Amino acid sequence: MTEESKKPKKPRKPFDAEDCRQIRELARIQCTLNEIAAVMGCSIDMLKNPKYRYHWQEGRLEGQSSLRRMQWKQAETSASMAIWLGKVCLGQKEPQGSADKLKGTIIEYFEGLREGTKGQTKS
Repeated sequence: MTEESKKPKKPRKPFDAEDCRQIRELARIQCTLNEIAAVMGCSIDMLKNPKYRYHWQEGRLEGQSSLRRMQWKQAETSASMAIWLGKVCLGQKEPQGSADKLKGTIIEYFEGLREGTKGQTKS
């Protein structure tokens, strides 16, 4: 370590409105307090001050709701996203045994093709 790196950092001046906007924007993209402190050139303790923590919390919530909005929009055209949201938000789940039943039906279909019954499944 050099002599310069051992010197304690000067305390940062209080944040102005533009700094608070930047904290909120960084939090919108889900930056951690450590990451925001590095960008802003301050300590994590300064960000934990209720005056500034509010902007971090609000930004994180805005980012989360924005991401959720994009997921809902994507679910309109993506079956896999709609299924995932159904599982996560509505507690829906795949019926047990449905994959095994489908697997059996597929195997029967291909066995029928091989035997010459033109893919008819057994009843």
